[in-house]
Amino acid sequence: MHSGIELGASYIGDFFYIIPGGVQDEGTYLNNIIFDIGFDMGKLSRIDGMIIYLSGLGIYGGFPFENSGAIQGISNIAGVKHWTLYEVRIEQNLFKIM
Repeated sequence: MHSGIELGASYIGDFFYIIPGGVQDEGTYLNNIIFDIGFDMGKLSRIDGMIIYLSGLGIYGGFPFENSGAIQGISNIAGVKHWTLYEVRIEQNLFKIM
């Protein structure tokens, strides 16, 4: 964090194709997009040792278990399509040792 602000992003995607024998023979693609921003408050406002992190999550795609006939989810990233504030974290270092 040279300027006091750090940006980041990550992408996770899954593709499932149900072979003949499932409820429907078709593919399902789903993905998650995560955007991160961090603020070094020591550089931005003279509050030494404080860092603030914010993270947003976007979920897109379908539910692959619907086409397979399964009653249990088969992907850990599947979910209702939406954007949400995923995490807010404030870190404050109280002691600086050497």
